[in-house]
Amino acid sequence: MRREDADDFGKLTLRLTVGILLLFHAYGFLRGDPGIPNAVAAWGLPGFFADAGFLLELIGAALVILGLYTRIGALSIVAFMLIGIIMYHVAEVSGLRGSGNHLFLLGKNPAGTHPDKYFLETQAFYLFGGLAVAMLGSGRYSVHRRK
Repeated sequence: MRREDADDFGKLTLRLTVGILLLFHAYGFLRGDPGIPNAVAAWGLPGFFADAGFLLELIGAALVILGLYTRIGALSIVAFMLIGIIMYHVAEVSGLRGSGNHLFLLGKNPAGTHPDKYFLETQAFYLFGGLAVAMLGSGRYSVHRRK
């Protein structure tokens, strides 16, 4: 396989992985997962911010999957994850409101299993996966390149 083909296939693989997995997260919102609405309410924000966050997530994932305005879609994923980490997980930092879990450190799982597990591995994957897609672009295997 030529290097250019491998690079473009790698970009496609990363785009599809980040985008499709994030669609499952968005599907949870549609099915009534209260995570985002509860975080928005806890910050005293109007409920439409939850819907706006959902749209940011959904549209960003769709653009990344299609390879259409990929960098914009990826940056919307990055923005969604940064806002989500701040709104939902900052409350877990010891000394702030919340349970005393750690935001960026290892800690004991509240369920008592998997001690010293990094709690935000999924959020870190979406954040840095989105950042990687934003830096790399869509590659050849995309709707944008087919025009």
